[in-house]
Amino acid sequence: MTTRIGPWTSAAALVIGVFLGGSFGRAEDTPVEGPTFFGKTKNTPVEKPNHFPKITVGAPVYDLAFSPRGDFLATTGKNGVRLWQAGTRLEAAKLERGAIPRPENGWFMSDRYFDNPVFSLDGKLLAAAEYFFSWKEGERSSAWGRYRVWNVASGKLQTQRRFEYPLASLAFSPDGTRLAVGDSANGFGAYKIAGEETWYVPGKSPMAPSVRDVAFSPDGKLLAVADDPEEGRAYMSGGVHVPAPGGDGTIRLIDLTTKKTLHKISEKSSQGLHRIAFAPGGKTLHAVYEDGRLRAWEVGTGRLLKSYPVHSEPWYFTPIAFSCDGKWLAIRDGRKGPVLLWDPAAHRKAGAIDFSTYPTGILAITSSGLLLAVADVNDEKGVVSLCRRKERASE
Repeated sequence: MTTRIGPWTSAAALVIGVFLGGSFGRAEDTPVEGPTFFGKTKNTPVEKPNHFPKITVGAPVYDLAFSPRGDFLATTGKNGVRLWQAGTRLEAAKLERGAIPRPENGWFMSDRYFDNPVFSLDGKLLAAAEYFFSWKEGERSSAWGRYRVWNVASGKLQTQRRFEYPLASLAFSPDGTRLAVGDSANGFGAYKIAGEETWYVPGKSPMAPSVRDVAFSPDGKLLAVADDPEEGRAYMSGGVHVPAPGGDGTIRLIDLTTKKTLHKISEKSSQGLHRIAFAPGGKTLHAVYEDGRLRAWEVGTGRLLKSYPVHSEPWYFTPIAFSCDGKWLAIRDGRKGPVLLWDPAAHRKAGAIDFSTYPTGILAITSSGLLLAVADVNDEKGVVSLCRRKERASE
């Protein structure tokens, strides 16, 4: 999953996917020719590769995600959801195209695209959020969202669900049977992939802060919901811009059995929240904030365990992502600095690579650390560049 610029903003998109060859498969399963970079515990050297193998999607790419094994890369954007073989860089399946007929009765669809791709941990399912914006002359515009879930092996649509507001974040439960959602009006919930069982808490108002991120605990018993107090938005009210309400980027830890909130975690000095992820053991929740620091929270008590800087230039659109198992963090160091790979549990940098010539905005990581992908949302051709990281024994 990725730091989201949201379907209603415009920023360059970087997505980094990584696989280390753990329980989901070996790096050798998907060889990619191209440059490598290396990392050390201290004084991490920054490699500057001059060549990247590429995938051309054919339209702007807004987000990317690798499957847990690292064998597939999903792209989402203007021409729908596409599935690519990471090793050969050939298209595996076209799951959904972006072109749709013009609505009737005077309505015009000014925008429609896909965002927020996420794979289930077994790699069998792929979900993505579909964003719609429509308008009609003399009437108010309308924005809404929908998620779709596909079977990766067959490419067939498994299920879909429409929402009143655009979806800002998606997450599969560890067993792949549920999909958690967070929307732009602060609504959130969890839905059974098969069947009609649902749990959804609607937002209080369209002017409420957007849900920034959602995450299941490793045992699937808890759901963490992170609010976005600002998201760089302002609302029109009687011709006056009214800032979105909200303050410090609250994280709610919710018991999915009782549906009760166990803890509300707030950090008033953080300037806002980027991303959240449970550590593999489920006892710690890692969160990266807009002040450039990673904070580790104790799940059982909501107590702050540790806080340390992970990049040097705080920025709202900082490209950042955790791996799906919470073992790795990738983050751009400033607006033009290298991409840093962190081991949150050890509080250390594991590598760095120079993407200074590539505009960046969003990161997405698989469970391991060897393969990276980069895309720019403003690139009309939708070129995705790949870079493979070579594992070092010292890491």
